[in-house]
Amino acid sequence: AKGPYAFRLKSPPYIVSVTIYEGTRLADYDTVLGVSDSILLSFNTQTNGAGRCNCSAAACDAVFTKSQIDSLFMANLIYGKSYTGRWQTFCQTFLITIQEEIGE
Repeated sequence: AKGPYAFRLKSPPYIVSVTIYEGTRLADYDTVLGVSDSILLSFNTQTNGAGRCNCSAAACDAVFTKSQIDSLFMANLIYGKSYTGRWQTFCQTFLITIQEEIGE
């Protein structure tokens, strides 16, 4: 489009992969979620860190609670009774760590 009011809409970041790891060491894949397991959400581009992070840093110090994670991502996805999360990789990945399973 041309003219004084021409602009281009930018697509919002979206999740391109979800990986489950056994524990917090991001090397051992897992197929079943358990306590201390991690879920890594990878995005197609850098996000704004939900407005709580300095995304020019490799990792964000802000820890997100279960309710904050539920409001950021689909609340109908149940990761467990208790979990926390942090932005990593310059706000391009979000790591969720399970503290308590659903059945506990």
